[in-house]
Amino acid sequence: MSGREYTVSGVILTVFVTAGLILACVGLAATGRRVHIAGDPPGPAGNERAAYRNLSAIADAQERYIAGDWDDDGIRSYSPFLAHLWQAVDVEGRPVKTRFISRRLAFATHPALAVDGYYYRLLQLKGRPDRPGVMDYQKEWAVMALPAAPLKTGRITFLCNSDREIFVRPVSADSIHYPLHPEEEGWSIVGDSESLDSFLADPAAPGP
Repeated sequence: MSGREYTVSGVILTVFVTAGLILACVGLAATGRRVHIAGDPPGPAGNERAAYRNLSAIADAQERYIAGDWDDDGIRSYSPFLAHLWQAVDVEGRPVKTRFISRRLAFATHPALAVDGYYYRLLQLKGRPDRPGVMDYQKEWAVMALPAAPLKTGRITFLCNSDREIFVRPVSADSIHYPLHPEEEGWSIVGDSESLDSFLADPAAPGP
């Protein structure tokens, strides 16, 4: 371990701050969470384009996060929590503003809080599902974007890593781990939005 020390008051404050932010985001979910930009097609295709942009935003945010010691523990690392890319917590439990991504995206970690039909999970495991290893956030990170309602809000699952590679594959029962060799496990790399459109237009891709 890194030698971190936590105080009771700090832990209690962290719980209250996190609970308050989650409640605020639940309120946002009830008022609608569509953030499409002009030119996005309606339905799943527009959601998929938005998810691609959100993954790029998360990649940018992680690079900004590791450039500083936001939790003041003396160690620079990527954030293992999506919420900390909007607001981190230091070793004393005090909130630290980061604001690298929007609050809506930072708390879109459950289908009920999805942004444009997708929710996001930073992965803690990598390798084979039957023998997973632990993701080392001092060196690497990975996030998966999943449709809140498969085939209705999105037809594909996304995977993004600390090399800024974005992979896609048709929606399936994805395990929440990062594969050692994504392309050997059915993932296709998409280098830009045009590549994403080409993947979706392929007959092998799922239908609308």
